[in-house]
Amino acid sequence: MAALRAWTLLFLLPLAAHAAQATKMPAELKTPCEGVVTSPSEIKAKDETSIAERGKSLRQAIDERYALLVKTDALKPNGAGRNYITDVFEPFMPAGTTFEYADALLKAAGFELGPKGKLNFSPYSEAQIVRIDQYTSVLFGKTSIYVQLEPSRAGEWQCIGKITAEIVLQSI
Repeated sequence: MAALRAWTLLFLLPLAAHAAQATKMPAELKTPCEGVVTSPSEIKAKDETSIAERGKSLRQAIDERYALLVKTDALKPNGAGRNYITDVFEPFMPAGTTFEYADALLKAAGFELGPKGKLNFSPYSEAQIVRIDQYTSVLFGKTSIYVQLEPSRAGEWQCIGKITAEIVLQSI
């Protein structure tokens, strides 16, 4: 067991630290899902400000993408196509991120967290749906942002396996 721990410290942590430099996540959170070394709750006291700052940065990135879609007339109304923005989220919380960290980050960005579990529209899938329901108001409608966080293994809610995010323009 000690040899495994030493191997982890010698090889995995430096790799995780190197990978974290390429993203906006702190190194202590960029560890393999199966061997999370430091959870967000453990670093919450010393890192509260940076989670809030990363949440603001995520929200700014979403705002910038929305503005670009509107400016280029690329924003599709519900039923006329999808407005995927998953790539906006990946630098902030790539697959392998803990749900605990993602929840804290998304709350800081203004999202409402939904329950984790089976999806009503797909009983074979499990996910957590988070959203900003009234992102913007439009004439006779609203714009919302939905993010679907799927666990890396069915029934295990420690690590995110897949993220899907989109802007939905709904008419009333």
